[in-house]
Amino acid sequence: MKSFFKKKWVKRIIIIIFIILIFVWIANNTKLPVTYRTTKVESGDMVVSISGTGAIKAAESRKEISKVSARVEEIYYEEGDAVKQGDVIVKLDSSDYEQTVNSQKNSLQQAQISKNNVDRQLKNLKILSNADGFINNLNISEGSYMVTNTKVCDIITPNKYEIKLQFLASENRKIDVSNTAAVFLLDSYSYVDGVVTYVGTNKHVLQNGSNVIDVIITVESTEYVLTGLKANATVVASSGSALTSSSDGVFSAVKETQILSGSTGTVTKVLVKDGTAVKKGDVIAELENVDLNANAQSSAISVQNLNQQLQYSQSKLEDYAISSTIDGVITVQNIKVGDWVSAGTMISTISNLDTFEFMIPIDELDISKISKENKVLVSIDALPETLENPVVGKITKLSLEGVTVGGVTDYYATVTIPYVEGLRISMNASADIVVSESRETLKVPVECVTKENGKYFVEVINGEEKIKREVEVGIQNSAYYEILSGLSVGEEIYLPQQNLFSIF
Repeated sequence: MKSFFKKKWVKRIIIIIFIILIFVWIANNTKLPVTYRTTKVESGDMVVSISGTGAIKAAESRKEISKVSARVEEIYYEEGDAVKQGDVIVKLDSSDYEQTVNSQKNSLQQAQISKNNVDRQLKNLKILSNADGFINNLNISEGSYMVTNTKVCDIITPNKYEIKLQFLASENRKIDVSNTAAVFLLDSYSYVDGVVTYVGTNKHVLQNGSNVIDVIITVESTEYVLTGLKANATVVASSGSALTSSSDGVFSAVKETQILSGSTGTVTKVLVKDGTAVKKGDVIAELENVDLNANAQSSAISVQNLNQQLQYSQSKLEDYAISSTIDGVITVQNIKVGDWVSAGTMISTISNLDTFEFMIPIDELDISKISKENKVLVSIDALPETLENPVVGKITKLSLEGVTVGGVTDYYATVTIPYVEGLRISMNASADIVVSESRETLKVPVECVTKENGKYFVEVINGEEKIKREVEVGIQNSAYYEILSGLSVGEEIYLPQQNLFSIF
């Protein structure tokens, strides 16, 4: 230990410390002349704000994602291009998938044809009259089994009759359809008017050796029932000559049409009989076919399923054309024609560059002071002009849940600003949220004000003296207190200064 203090460098250190202690004692016990640092009470505007910084992004932005895996076929817009909502940005190769869609279309078409055929047969289980008239030659009964195109009955038109007569073949060119005829009824020796409705071309030979042709004359009569009556006729030819038939004939009722079954099944109801008057569309009979009902249900389900599959496939086909979902500018796009993209791959980022936003943290002690109505002044580091003339923004969102780090909780405010020249995504911005402000008010530096027992004081310079005076304060920011009363503009007040030796 003694050898330690005998070292020269240790002795020198002890001497230096001793000299410093003497110097400090002298400095603290020597009365220096008193000089005051002062400032004057000012008048001006005061703003209390809460500040924060954040990175700018577009307020509205969409990432357009590929929903399918395919090769890039065409690119219609590049990075930096402006697009409208619905514009197709990129077209993917859909040729393989289109074959699937076409195959489904064909399957649906075939299924629809089958369904229509079954529906038609099902509808035809009700046998309907196809004309007004009377039932004749009814050919079915309940319990009978019918196949398609079986004759059911005839429909006879009321009061309409026809008679087939022979005229000399040499006169066939003189008789035309629609020529009038006087028909002589042999039983009553009376005449009725008729019209030629058929002129035959094949010749017949009568027993007397005459060559004749068949001519059918139709008569409408409500006065006589002509069925079975004998008659002959004289036709007034187009030339005006009168041509008489070479033989007599017998009237029959005109058969308007035949009713044929349109489906196969067992007859369960017969609603008419021979002679029943019917109107077009009246039900004549009903059939039953259990297998046909089952086929109808099956075909309907098949068509429905195939149609749903096709609609889904057609909607998926739209996924091969990747469109913009908003108006904006393509800010990111890193693909080229021929690239293979998988489902989930980002194709483009579309940003609306009319409005931007950024988020700033707000201390939990300050969050209650702000709302969406507060004015926000924003400056952007990369745009020096905004430092002098801040951009006016607004708060569009205040988080309800805070983030705690190291025991300190911050809440985030989203600030929105309009586009300004030169602004780009990811630039740093600073926001001052104005909590309160006063115009043309008195203010003093915060270091001039002291607080004692809940009251505020400043020291006013009066000559060489300092006079302690109570003041009423208003708002406060990091630099100034607002003075509501107790001081006047221009008064000189004490501004504390730090003692250079107080560190000792």
